[in-house]
Amino acid sequence: MGTMPVLSRRTFIFGSAAVAGGVVFGSYGQAQDNPASPGTTNPLAVDLGPDSVAFNPWVEISPEKITLIAQHADIGQGIGSIQPVMIAEELDLELDQFEIRFAGPSPAYFNTGFAHEIAPFMAADQSLEAEKGRAAALEWLRQSGLQMTGGSSAIPDTYEKLRAAGAVARETLKAAAARRSGAAVADIRTEAGHVILPNGTRIPYIALSAEAAKIPPVTDVKLRDPSQWRLIGKSMERLDIRAKVTGEIVFGIDRKMDGMVYAAVKLNPNKGQPIRSYDASKAQSMPGVQ
Repeated sequence: MGTMPVLSRRTFIFGSAAVAGGVVFGSYGQAQDNPASPGTTNPLAVDLGPDSVAFNPWVEISPEKITLIAQHADIGQGIGSIQPVMIAEELDLELDQFEIRFAGPSPAYFNTGFAHEIAPFMAADQSLEAEKGRAAALEWLRQSGLQMTGGSSAIPDTYEKLRAAGAVARETLKAAAARRSGAAVADIRTEAGHVILPNGTRIPYIALSAEAAKIPPVTDVKLRDPSQWRLIGKSMERLDIRAKVTGEIVFGIDRKMDGMVYAAVKLNPNKGQPIRSYDASKAQSMPGVQ
């Protein structure tokens, strides 16, 4: 392992379970050097629709659409764009072929990128003691399920695991197409959201979701060399620019839910001291206050 702690491809140990008419390729496990640690349940299993497949916590395909999950919050730094781009690079998707959904709360999205901040070692220190310290920090992060955006940690956290997520989905879709057509997987390729058979037949990914849900996931994947990248590192417009300038995008302040109320915090004027008394009668007498 180098000085940048990431989830390597060996952490992608999947199980499968039937859910809602499809299969969730359910848990991605821990690194092999800590095999006793349990895996983490795929949060996409909860609302998976019929004939849909969630290959991992970041890729979901239904007969209608492809959805890529961004686990880190975008607060103007552009991470809402680069996360799906890293998946799309390996999954062979064009930028207009998928929807982006931000992740809900789940231990599956714990931030591995903080491991080098927590461990008390310089980044250049690759001694055995330093590596053990980083491994311990990573394990603490996994167990705590710390899902956080900040500290320039998003790319160190997702750089390898999001590409691996896309590669797992790509290779499993190829296996599904091989099962349908009888062609050898080695003779099948992918391009622009389609699996392409040896005779040139193009099958959209969405047309393979039901079949992909019925087969074991392909986890022995190889990430592409940077010389083959079409998207990562290339100049592109952020994927949310149009929605932002047209007012279509929904920010947190725009969110409306049934029964929603607004809260305000009243701080103790004597910081750090216990509360001596508290009288909410004036506030509670106002219209609409709960």
